[in-house]
Amino acid sequence: MDRPTPTKAPIALAVIASYLILRCLWRIFIPGTEYALPPWPLVSIIVDILTMIALFILKPQVPISGPDAPI
Repeated sequence: MDRPTPTKAPIALAVIASYLILRCLWRIFIPGTEYALPPWPLVSIIVDILTMIALFILKPQVPISGPDAPI
C-alpha cells in the first residue's frame, strides 16, 4: 500500500474530517427510530475509529501554513 504523497495528504485530510463531521451531525439531528441489527452498531463504531486513525496518520503529513509559507 502506497503512502499518500504530500500533495494528496491535505485533500485526504479534508475528506476524512468532513466525513466525520457530517456523520456526527447526522447522528445529532436525525432522530433514531429503532435499534439496528446487532452487528451494525459495532461495525459503525469500528468504521469511525478507523477513520479517526487515518485522520491522525494524515495530519503530520500536511504542511503547516504560516506567514512565511509560500502561497
